[in-house]
Amino acid sequence: MASKLPEILSRIKPSKLESSETLQKVKKFISELDAKLRKNKISAKTLLGGSFAKDTWLKGDYDVDLFVKFPASYSGKDISALTAKALKPWKFRELHGSRDYFQIQDEIHYEIIPILDITGKVAENVTDYSYMHVELVKKQPLKIKDDIRMFKQLLKANRIYGAESYINGFSGHVVDLLVIYYKGFLPLIRALKTWKAKKVIDMKNTHKGKALFVLNASKTQGPLVLIDNIQPERNAAAAVGEYAFAKLISLAKNFNPNKPSLFEIQPVDFSSLAKKGKLIKAYGSHVEGTTDVAGTKLLKAHEKIISSLKDFGVIKTGWDFNAHTHQAVFWYLLKNLKLPLTYEARGPPITRKEATAAFKKAHKRTFAKKGYLWCVRKRDVIDAKKMIDKVIKQNSDRIQETRIE
Repeated sequence: MASKLPEILSRIKPSKLESSETLQKVKKFISELDAKLRKNKISAKTLLGGSFAKDTWLKGDYDVDLFVKFPASYSGKDISALTAKALKPWKFRELHGSRDYFQIQDEIHYEIIPILDITGKVAENVTDYSYMHVELVKKQPLKIKDDIRMFKQLLKANRIYGAESYINGFSGHVVDLLVIYYKGFLPLIRALKTWKAKKVIDMKNTHKGKALFVLNASKTQGPLVLIDNIQPERNAAAAVGEYAFAKLISLAKNFNPNKPSLFEIQPVDFSSLAKKGKLIKAYGSHVEGTTDVAGTKLLKAHEKIISSLKDFGVIKTGWDFNAHTHQAVFWYLLKNLKLPLTYEARGPPITRKEATAAFKKAHKRTFAKKGYLWCVRKRDVIDAKKMIDKVIKQNSDRIQETRIE
């Protein structure tokens, strides 16, 4: 049976028309930004970066990275402030990182990153290496670029793409390096089946098999160590968590090139879930800060809610997050929607005299059962939806604009 990978690629790769029209809009924006830089007498030039520059972007995905590159003579100056000055005609968000950068949300979502030209020099800021990573991928043959698309889509469909704290998955840079290192998508899938925890990949054999001993221990805590091709002191995969690592190996072991569904984001089948228990959905958002901050805060709130629902009998939970709107949907499948007003709480063993005396003093009614002292306690909240609402209110710094169904 012929592989369906070519068919899958045709679904995820932008058409010539989509590429042409999108790049035309991007080039127009670059030209306008360069004009504003010149008008403000700023000697910098806007360069296309990310997956658009590498030609590895996916159909319908209009996240565009732009680098505003300053000459080395700007060393020591606030190039973020200068970039902001040129961006004044547009509505933008300023985000804080190792160096402040900017986002413009339009039909195309732009991320604008100021960098210094470090040709022949050591970078002042880790961001200054970013464009050099782009150059590595641009030199690759079309087959490798298409294979990067395939691998990226597989990770996206299975929700393990992205280095953000709320995902702890595989960044675009890690995707690029892995496909390049293994010389293609299918060779990478075959290699993944053999991976074990603390997998080390040193693309240029810089550390001669001693990467785990040479790198700072804080950079090798995760299950994957991928020595950066440009910064050998860096683990490019430091953000990859245990769940994403195990999920990827499982995907590889069960990979079937004739199952296009592996590459498709599957929506949660709420109607099927509702047949297996009591289903509650909660919607919320976090509007401030970066996508990473918003996603992490919403995930923390989700975890707090799960913990609060323990007595209701948690069967399964999940959540989905929109990185552009910072909105999330959480769902909780429970055994019960309501609980009795009172419950039995276990105290100390009856053999511990001092502890039992203190327990009896603290509670009006106590009784012995199975070698322990017990009491009857009253619940503050007996309704699962009200419990969720209570936790959301307690976490108003993490989750806003909520609705519970």
